[in-house]
Amino acid sequence: MKLAKTLLLVACALPATAAHSAVVYRQTFGRPNDPVTDMTPGIWDWADFNSTGAWNPVANVAQSGINGSTNGRPIDVANVNAGPNSDATTGAYGRGIHFLLNDFGTPVLSMTPQYTINPADYQSLTFRWYEGNADATAAMRLIARVGGQWYAGATAFSTPATTLGAFAASAQLKEVTYDPAAANWLTLNFDGSYDTGTDLGTNSTTALSLGAAPGSDLSGMITAFGLYVTGPGTRRFDTFEIDGVSMSQPVAGDYNGNSSVDAADYTIWRDTFGSTTDLRANGDNTGTSTNTIDQADYAYWKTRFGNTMGSGSGALSVPEPATLLLLGLAGLSLAWVRRQ
Repeated sequence: MKLAKTLLLVACALPATAAHSAVVYRQTFGRPNDPVTDMTPGIWDWADFNSTGAWNPVANVAQSGINGSTNGRPIDVANVNAGPNSDATTGAYGRGIHFLLNDFGTPVLSMTPQYTINPADYQSLTFRWYEGNADATAAMRLIARVGGQWYAGATAFSTPATTLGAFAASAQLKEVTYDPAAANWLTLNFDGSYDTGTDLGTNSTTALSLGAAPGSDLSGMITAFGLYVTGPGTRRFDTFEIDGVSMSQPVAGDYNGNSSVDAADYTIWRDTFGSTTDLRANGDNTGTSTNTIDQADYAYWKTRFGNTMGSGSGALSVPEPATLLLLGLAGLSLAWVRRQ
């Protein structure tokens, strides 16, 4: 008992920086292998704009869209806070690369107002995407709309020349840690918009271009985000993700970040079992479990089931995975929790 109390005190004394990173948003542009025809990004609530600032209509996949003939990267992760796949399913799909053809021009941008983020809720935010352009001189910059104004990251990211067929193996992971300091940004001349409810875009009143660094640091909610793209050739990206370290210390075993170890966390573990990329459910990261979602992560969740923010280390009795699957976790296991 004394050991348990000591461990609890140590856990409570850990600094906030010990908190683990969790996926805040992820768009995989997931779609089944059939059909292989290109689809509009509007299906996933993303919108593309050409160099004049004009929105690319949802029906015009001849210039930009989501490829369906080739696997993207990675192939074993699902959307988070980004809605379902093109066929309304929610699991991981290999297919779905966002492309911007040479005929679409330069510069162009791809954006979504699908999810709003308050940076004040996080110790840190990291934006990530996989990039693989046909021409090595093409480049992408993170863009964000803050306080109604669009900004582009000061750093442009390029890749070696990458063919469509090589994207799954050769696309490079690009990362930007969000820092609101003015020196990290350039103003973006763009005021177009996109309505995710009607799937209609509004053209920008100005052509796309980058301005000077803003006169002050960025402040406020991030209400839209995406990529500003320059250069020739086909430009491609996949799996746009935002990871965040919460300001509050996470609860061990709380895989979905709702401050409670509950049945929903089992769902995260079940849906990511075997993944080496989606590590939300990587509670036990020692031994063979390091960087892999496996049975040890289920045991980690099980022994902490029922814990909430500020609760003790005791665990409730929970059924085995097979039982949870047979009962239908989403409804029946929640009722089971209430009976406890």
